[in-house]
Amino acid sequence: MKPSHAANLSIILILCAWPLMFYGFMSQLGEPARNTTQAQINSMHNFSVVVLATGCISLFFSLWLSGYSFSDAKLRASLALAGCVLPIIIVAVRIFA
Repeated sequence: MKPSHAANLSIILILCAWPLMFYGFMSQLGEPARNTTQAQINSMHNFSVVVLATGCISLFFSLWLSGYSFSDAKLRASLALAGCVLPIIIVAVRIFA
């Protein structure tokens, strides 16, 4: 794979990873309705875990592609790195400040 294609793919993966991780995390919050069966609860939980894991794997794969493409596409690789790391830093500062 060309490094320029890898840089483009890393940016696309970031744009997909954050919404997947947000949905996977937020869908696990709250309590289900009282008439929901245990099988439905387990199914919804498994689906949200798969979505969250897919988002995390996409984010880490995007970081790897960003590092792979840094020698040829410095700007796009740096944007991809910032897209991965800056939201994490912002949330950490908000939590601990």
